[in-house]
Amino acid sequence: MAKHPMNRSASIPSPNAATHPDYRGAACRLLGGVRARGLDPAPILREAGIATELLDNLLMKVRGQQMIRLMTAARSALGDEFLGLTAQRCKPGALTLMVELALHCDTLAAALDQMLRADHLLTDERVLTLSAHGDDVELQFTRTHPQCDPEDFLIEHWLLHWQRLLSWLTGYLIPIKRIDVPFAETPSPQRLCFYINGDWNPAQPVAALVFARKYLTLPIVRTHGEWQEHLQQGLRGTPVWPEGEMRWSLRVRKLVHQALQQQQECLEFEAVAAKLSTTAQTLRRHLRDEGTGFAQLRDDIRCDLAIDKLHFQRLSVNETAAQLGFSEPRSFSRAFKQWTGVSPSAYQAALVMARSATPARR
Repeated sequence: MAKHPMNRSASIPSPNAATHPDYRGAACRLLGGVRARGLDPAPILREAGIATELLDNLLMKVRGQQMIRLMTAARSALGDEFLGLTAQRCKPGALTLMVELALHCDTLAAALDQMLRADHLLTDERVLTLSAHGDDVELQFTRTHPQCDPEDFLIEHWLLHWQRLLSWLTGYLIPIKRIDVPFAETPSPQRLCFYINGDWNPAQPVAALVFARKYLTLPIVRTHGEWQEHLQQGLRGTPVWPEGEMRWSLRVRKLVHQALQQQQECLEFEAVAAKLSTTAQTLRRHLRDEGTGFAQLRDDIRCDLAIDKLHFQRLSVNETAAQLGFSEPRSFSRAFKQWTGVSPSAYQAALVMARSATPARR
């Protein structure tokens, strides 16, 4: 269950591979931007827990957690979401802004529309376009200054990151039918996009992900609180990404989340089981096997949505209680205190104090 959100920004690649991939090649390409901006890579490598002789020792290996920490350290040192590999930096927080816009959408199609519009306003260093081709859609990535990224690290990172991000928003690992890349290399684990699909079309004029159009109708099932928790997992080097088959607990979350977002009555367990074409007994067993239960899932979703409404939408306690299906604000206040340890009014008061204490940005 998410508690008080934190304002952190990160873009996290974390391929879920059955083996232990080596990211040495990707790490070296990433550091090209650090050197291009005149920074010493050594402190950044040490912060990521990587020996400083990485660039000279071909036998060294870089594991997944180290790679994630390296990206985080480089982004922080450079103050650049694009890791020094573009003509102009992209301010930290751009990704989080796009995700926060997406979280207010009902479907992946609407979320992608919002994120692509925001990306167009936030940076001139890339162009993202989405086009339909029969039963498929193609998400294209075009760099404005490819000469700043001569080893094409940003392309491989963007391809992997966007596939994982869209999957996270929907709770389902979206399968990719085709990958187009600008580099001429044949598929190998040395490139990040290998962990999307073990094949790709090399030497293409435009980088792209192609997936089935039907996935655009998937609902957005995440909340702001879950995004902040996901970022914290990324900063620790342990982000959790969706698997190929949606877990039963996430299917339950999706149904309850949709009902609450549409201000319908909160679904009862038997109704959820019926919607999932199973029996209550079987669903209860599936949830128990995944280490959770229906009451816990429903409370988690209500808590996350309550924080969304109180914190990000700045609704009143009464409005939040009504939208979450509570018969009266008093019942909501008791539940919120049980979830978070503080009353909703105290939570909002703390937010007001925190905002007033934050210096205005010039």
